[in-house]
Amino acid sequence: MTKFKVGDKVIFNKENTHVAKQFDYKINKPYEVQEVFPFHHTVQIINEKGSSHSFDGERFELVETKPTKNQRITALEDTVAKQSEEINELKLIVHELRGKKLTTTATVFIDGVPADISNAPEIQMKAKPTPNQQRAAIIEKAKEFIDKHDKDTHINIHDNAIIAYKLDTADFGISKCNPSDVFNEHIGKAIALGRALGLDVSEFEQAVQPIEIVKGMEIMLFNSDGKDHKSGVVETYNSTADEATFSAEKTYGPYAEKTGFSRCIREHGYKILNDTNAKYEVSSNE
Repeated sequence: MTKFKVGDKVIFNKENTHVAKQFDYKINKPYEVQEVFPFHHTVQIINEKGSSHSFDGERFELVETKPTKNQRITALEDTVAKQSEEINELKLIVHELRGKKLTTTATVFIDGVPADISNAPEIQMKAKPTPNQQRAAIIEKAKEFIDKHDKDTHINIHDNAIIAYKLDTADFGISKCNPSDVFNEHIGKAIALGRALGLDVSEFEQAVQPIEIVKGMEIMLFNSDGKDHKSGVVETYNSTADEATFSAEKTYGPYAEKTGFSRCIREHGYKILNDTNAKYEVSSNE
């Protein structure tokens, strides 16, 4: 039985370079396995001239291929989905436990004296806030920071860069969103303002990035080749059906719609661009 399967990338091993040359195949160039013949232990590949040949599988080495960007995104989404299921199961368990009285056969001692804990208050178990909930919290902190310190200052926004000036001095602060991060106007203003005033803004600089799509986010959709296609502001999103509806915002390409549109966003991948107007749910644990 051959050790390869259809779709594998293979190269001729060192002992068979002469075979590759004989049949017009290039040395060290990966060729995709077109068909496998287990009975004969052979695989079929095609050379540059379009001719197909079957060779014994022992003449080849497997070429390890890195997963594509979309494959990595899909794997990450699968991991997140699995973790979400586990979290939901834990929430159900916690909910059930909260409705029961906790009993124990162990004796608790306080300062060496046995203590009665039968009427001890219930221990409240809180789940860790999700990245989106943490993001919502830091955005609210940024708004409060701006309200508190935006005195005698002026703030300008230029695309993803924000500049804050002190009107009575020449001091200023700049914040520019990292291309890999999600832009948020409130967080950016807080960073620029804090830098202009010489204040610590590390909690805003290290803000958690959102991972779940909500209404109001601006999302970039990719083509099948992983390149930017078009973006829009999310109006609705059904995670089960993986379908989002968008308003007609910042469309890309000659065939981009000029009105609202809908897409299955995980089909070719996406990136959250801007969550300034995102409608986040507030954590119930805060």
